[in-house]
Amino acid sequence: MISEQPTSSTDITIDLQSLLEFLEDSAENLNQLGNLLLEFEKYDSDIEILGKILDSFFSMRDAAGFFQLVFFQKLAHSTGTILQMISKQEIPASSMVISTLISGLNGLKHIAETFKHERIEVRDTESFNQLLLKIDQLSQQKRGLREEAFISFNAFNALTAHLPESVKGSNAFQKLEAQARHLGILVTDSLEKTAPNFIQSFHEFESGIPESTKNHRDFKILHNNIIRLNIVSQSASRTSNFRKSADFFFKDIDVSGEISTIRDILFRPSEEFLPVSTAQRMKDAVVCVKPKISGEALNIIRILELKLDQVVSGVQKFVPEFRTELKNIFQPALAHFSNVSSQSGVLKGHSITGTQTEHKTMRVAEEEIDGFMHFVGELVVVSDMFQYVSNAMSKTDVERELHERFKQANQTFNLLSQKMISSLLKIRLIPMEGLFIKLPGFARSVADKLGKQIDVAIRGGQIRIDKSIHDLLERPLFYLVAHAVEYGIESPMERRSKGKLLKGSVQIEAFSDEDDWVHFRISDDGNGISMAEIKHRVLETELVPSAELDRYTEEELQNCLLLSGFFTESSTLTDSLPDMGLSQIKQLIESANGYFFVETTPEKGTTFHIRMPASSSFLIIEGINTKVGNEEYILPMEFMKTAFQPKSGQVFTANHKEVIRYNNHMLRVVRLYEIFDTSSQCIKPEESILIVVEYRHHQFALMVDCLLGKAQVVVKDLQIDKMGDHLKHRGIAGGAIMGHGGVSLVLDVAELTRYLQD
Repeated sequence: MISEQPTSSTDITIDLQSLLEFLEDSAENLNQLGNLLLEFEKYDSDIEILGKILDSFFSMRDAAGFFQLVFFQKLAHSTGTILQMISKQEIPASSMVISTLISGLNGLKHIAETFKHERIEVRDTESFNQLLLKIDQLSQQKRGLREEAFISFNAFNALTAHLPESVKGSNAFQKLEAQARHLGILVTDSLEKTAPNFIQSFHEFESGIPESTKNHRDFKILHNNIIRLNIVSQSASRTSNFRKSADFFFKDIDVSGEISTIRDILFRPSEEFLPVSTAQRMKDAVVCVKPKISGEALNIIRILELKLDQVVSGVQKFVPEFRTELKNIFQPALAHFSNVSSQSGVLKGHSITGTQTEHKTMRVAEEEIDGFMHFVGELVVVSDMFQYVSNAMSKTDVERELHERFKQANQTFNLLSQKMISSLLKIRLIPMEGLFIKLPGFARSVADKLGKQIDVAIRGGQIRIDKSIHDLLERPLFYLVAHAVEYGIESPMERRSKGKLLKGSVQIEAFSDEDDWVHFRISDDGNGISMAEIKHRVLETELVPSAELDRYTEEELQNCLLLSGFFTESSTLTDSLPDMGLSQIKQLIESANGYFFVETTPEKGTTFHIRMPASSSFLIIEGINTKVGNEEYILPMEFMKTAFQPKSGQVFTANHKEVIRYNNHMLRVVRLYEIFDTSSQCIKPEESILIVVEYRHHQFALMVDCLLGKAQVVVKDLQIDKMGDHLKHRGIAGGAIMGHGGVSLVLDVAELTRYLQD
């Protein structure tokens, strides 16, 4: 058995790898289903969206049964039952119902993750049973014919109060009103006959009223209740309209219920158009039969589904002529279905097929790719060595022809190396969609705990980023979304008092720039924080001395939000994401060569910005190689504006700091040898080279002895314990092996800007 918990009375050996792959796929699938469920709620309960949810959900549920995941299947069964009841409009898709269903999906994800790591499905059976009970209790919202009739009656009365007298005076309204009064006083055993009369009168009334009335909120409520009333009414009055016997099979699979439903609706004698709810019931049968059939029969059923979508979406009415067209489409499909004694499952005629391209994939352990990347990274170093040798050969008496051949071989090697590196980096890139898709459901669960209402918008899921960066960002993004919901978004009552929409907005966006950096923005339209509030909080918690705080720019003041201790940890966030805060997020992102900062505007909201390299586990940079004393330092090209040798007297002292005027700006001069406490061959500025460095809103002049030229290098972590004392400083991002065999230190510009404050 694969689980420590009982799963089946039958002892079946199941491939563990297949099971783990199923759980991994299920976790991704559940994230998609959660987002579809929120979309279903957002777009006025779009039944097409619900159809997608049901198709995917039941396939996953049935697979869980094969893998003997008892808890998973039990929770999936209860959740699926509620989804089916919503699809049949037996219970309303209220905000509370959707929130509970999302809790069910989160519970399934938790089971999948628990089993992957601990080989058991559930640790806390009591909590599991409480969740199961909460979901099962949703079925109690199912209303019978009497309840639906009186709800429709009350909805009619609410609409009547808003109708103009010209509408009330029509014959159709008088007839509808009489039926409504009759409906309101009848006993339950007479409703089966009265409800259809009321529904028919409503449709007659509906066809003659102006569009302004149809667009009224109360009319839409009544219209939706009429649809539900019609479904329940037909269910209550139906006796032998639908076959219950097993007349239809497809290759030994019983499809009697679905095919009988489709056939009886299409062949029903009726001179009038049928309501949309009947078309929806027929589509439900189509959706349910699809997983059971294949081949030509499946193609025909899919065509039928597309036609039914026209009715359900309102493009086409379910009139007799259109039903005849559907009947002609469906008629050949009946040849695929037969009883047990004569089943063939084959339809003579032309098959409806299309050319499909098969895309094969394979799973490779991340460690294997990392190992391969390590060796490929060495190719860059070897290529640089070849270039160094080539340059040396040009300065010696080596035969010209030999030198040219070596040069060509080196160019070919360099080209192939670059192509291999480029291909390998693409292998590690994965879309952000896999991470983004988890966030809306999580944000909704946090909002439900706090009694808040939110909409979550996501853009840029197609942006691809290195797997290591993807994994590193998961917890920070979850925390920032939860932070936006808790600290940013106001309560519905507070938002109403401010004239805002009751639902707050949280937006998550990813985009890339020309320099191969990926940017993330997590913003809300909530409270925001004023500069005065930030100052007060910083002084209250003594995070920054008062004298220093007065010199802060607005940007520096806003980034005080990221200081440890600025926010008091919340129980909601702590329960969901322990041991994480804004200051820890900043440290984590900067440790991966990224940048993290914040912008906030009172009453408009707060935006967190993250800037990350597309790849960090294998970082190749273009840089300018410099020399100071006996050490070489590489400055990333993206931060270099220009370089020049200053004239005597251009560098002067102001406020005890060395500065130089550049483009009408006073730039601070930073002597690199002083930062790293090393020697330099150029002490006087006019003997050295100044590199103008720009990082975000900072500009300064970096003083070095000389420039050695451009270089493309692989940045590697340095072992600090083996470095000299003069290098145990902030300001070094890593090291790179150069063509001559020595090591050049890669400068961390973000850290160097901190010296400007000294």
